[in-house]
Amino acid sequence: MLRTLLLALLLALGQRANASPQAADAGQASGGTSAAAQQVAKQSVPLAADELRVLQPGSPKPVQAPPFSFMGGAQCDSRGNMYFRLAGSSHSETILEIFHDGIRSAAYFPPKPEKPDALGKAGVRDFFVSPSGKVYELLHNEKDQGTVVIEFDSDGSVRDTVKPEVPERLQPLSLAVFDDGTLLIQGFIHILKPGEQTSDAVRSYVALFDASGKLRKELTGFPDFSLSVWSKSIQDGGVAIGQDGNAYLLDANSITVISETGEIARRMPYKKPDPDLIAPMLTFSDGLIAIKVLKHEGGNIISRYLVVRADNGETVGYYSLLQDESNRPVALCFSRNEGFTFLKLQVEEQKLTLVNAPWQ
Repeated sequence: MLRTLLLALLLALGQRANASPQAADAGQASGGTSAAAQQVAKQSVPLAADELRVLQPGSPKPVQAPPFSFMGGAQCDSRGNMYFRLAGSSHSETILEIFHDGIRSAAYFPPKPEKPDALGKAGVRDFFVSPSGKVYELLHNEKDQGTVVIEFDSDGSVRDTVKPEVPERLQPLSLAVFDDGTLLIQGFIHILKPGEQTSDAVRSYVALFDASGKLRKELTGFPDFSLSVWSKSIQDGGVAIGQDGNAYLLDANSITVISETGEIARRMPYKKPDPDLIAPMLTFSDGLIAIKVLKHEGGNIISRYLVVRADNGETVGYYSLLQDESNRPVALCFSRNEGFTFLKLQVEEQKLTLVNAPWQ
């Protein structure tokens, strides 16, 4: 029943996406090959690993859904199904799934809170999709229910609700869930001096909880930061669960690999081709990590994609779309075998399409 409501929901939301730099903004198909693409095609000498390479998209595939807005970055499972947190005042708790074929879709609706302000739209902090396609949502409200993790069933209904034993003053930011149900929650805690009610000084918080919400282990060694600086721009960060069963936690210069028992397997540095790039999310696929990086260029935020090895952080390749459309389509999925999948909005027709771009 929940899934049958999806079309009506999307029609209500149908609009040119404009929620965030990561939202599905309007994009038009290129009318020809850009100068950047021609230059790459003429290269007879192999490019350095961190030299920008231009992806060549294939034929677009229609998506059987009206245009919609979404918040933050999209996520994918290991089968290439795509998941979005919908934007809009009455729908920001809803997760939309579009299947790999672009034809089928589904929706996940959290329960209505007992109190109108208990876990409303402002309480949604993050959502997570496991490699197998399990969907979770992280909510937080300081006044009432605190931090809550919702696990959805495959039919879109709520399967379980867990309240992790988080410390006071925690502001949760991101969630990952291991195969055995272990929760990884990342966020920050305000550092208050005697008599202070609030402070810009915060310490990073990363901890694991068992499936019932009981604290298993708090991890250390993550840098503290100033909240006033942090809140003024998009920040580096993101977490993914790999097919190897480990969590990969991203920051500005390194990736921390964490086992489901809470052991830090390794901290491996990676190199941004440009130190001004911001890395807000990562995707794991068969021993490779694709890191989305953002660059300010001419008043726009341009998305590029850095692929590194999951065992040592060594750069494998650095990619963008054709120059005249690189700030329009949104990269949704990365597969070692298939490359990148992008979502595009054909402005004139107001239709969504999926485009695949091999990376090798």
